[in-house]
Amino acid sequence: MNEIYTFALLTTLASTLRPTYGTSCPRDRCRVVRNTVFDLMVPLYQKANLKFPPQCPFNPDHDIYGEQENLKQMDGPSHWMCNICGKAFYTEKTLDQHFDNRHPEQIKKGPTSVCLADYCDIFRCDIIMGIKKPDYWSMVMCKHEEMKNKHTKCKESLKKCVPPDLSSIQNREFYNKLTDAICSKLDCDKYWDTPPEEGGIGLFLYILAGFILVLALIIYYFVAYSHFYSDEPIFAQHVVEDHRAPVYPPGSQEIRNRFQQTRIKQHNSSRPIMNSNKTGDQAHLRQSMG
Repeated sequence: MNEIYTFALLTTLASTLRPTYGTSCPRDRCRVVRNTVFDLMVPLYQKANLKFPPQCPFNPDHDIYGEQENLKQMDGPSHWMCNICGKAFYTEKTLDQHFDNRHPEQIKKGPTSVCLADYCDIFRCDIIMGIKKPDYWSMVMCKHEEMKNKHTKCKESLKKCVPPDLSSIQNREFYNKLTDAICSKLDCDKYWDTPPEEGGIGLFLYILAGFILVLALIIYYFVAYSHFYSDEPIFAQHVVEDHRAPVYPPGSQEIRNRFQQTRIKQHNSSRPIMNSNKTGDQAHLRQSMG
């Protein structure tokens, strides 16, 4: 009995001492910063054929959840898989909880690890996540001094992200591109701007595909019912005989009668000529035979 109590106590202590990174460093807020870095900063480095310097806090190698993010596999909106153990989950949130509980060793630790959620103030996580909604009083009561401090913090953080091997002109140009991409929204006029909603086109395509599928099924069952349960095919052509007398345009009947009378007269006038010719030929034949 004492062994059972001892085991329960050790299990409780182990769960208590386990590092709860998901609480101290919120994954959802880190995801907002990470997505912004990959959408706005990474293309600048790729276009200039540059790499993140080691001292840059947004370097993917320093991301505390970076390794776990690379071990996720999404096979659909409601199918997430852990590539470590192969378990599947319906949502990304439950997969994140699985990583916290079962694979905490994949979390980056040490002095170089960075919790991206610490930079949510300059990446406007609350606005992008929809936690804060723009309203009249929030926009009117915007504190310019507070925005100025955020803008300064943003620029100071991005100074560490400029590769050191650039010339002074290249350094300044690349730094300006980074600040325009990340810090430009830290202004009372632009702070509340929200990015376009993701998945709008995908949702429209899903709805359109569903409508086409339902329409195709309706046509299929309608044709199948007509073929197997109806006496006549659905597309049978019904020929309706018209027994009405033909209608001729005005004056056409009189012309037709005149034409027939003319043909009759010609036929009658040619008959005596044919008979006389036939009688003459017979007389000539008798004379030659006699």
